[in-house]
Amino acid sequence: MPKSEVDPLFGPPVSKRTELKRAPLTGVLAQLRFAEIFSIQKRDFIAPFQEYIRHDYPLAEPQTAVSVQVAEGNAPSIKQTTTWRFSDAEKVWAISLAPDFIAFQTKEYTNRVDFKNRLRVVLDAMSATIKPTVVTRTGIRFVNQIVHPEMDFLDKLFAPEIVSFSSSR
Repeated sequence: MPKSEVDPLFGPPVSKRTELKRAPLTGVLAQLRFAEIFSIQKRDFIAPFQEYIRHDYPLAEPQTAVSVQVAEGNAPSIKQTTTWRFSDAEKVWAISLAPDFIAFQTKEYTNRVDFKNRLRVVLDAMSATIKPTVVTRTGIRFVNQIVHPEMDFLDKLFAPEIVSFSSSR
């Protein structure tokens, strides 16, 4: 296989994007991780954040997770964490706010510009109200799902080894 002259990780951004008419996306998720802010578990602390986004994401519910931490030589400790989940009325767009991350996701992605503009509002709300001092990681995940009969076109796009690996034919 010939070596590409373009470095996909550190090279210049692609100048032209191709938008698929029927992208096989089942979801898109963006997440920012930051240094833990204990106060996020308190309603009074996150209330200004909720006010900032409430018009677009009126549904709010706390979700509690319990974890057991075991360290050699120490007694197990139980940690309870509250994550706040905000969503639109149709539950298509959602924000999860936890003590160490904020995530923004949708089940109905249309295009990058729309997603970026909505994400900007969420990040502006976080910046104005939560004010994390250190962001430790950022990421975005596109979840694709291709099902039959659309899988038939894979033969034209990928090498035979990949197609046989990804299909159950």
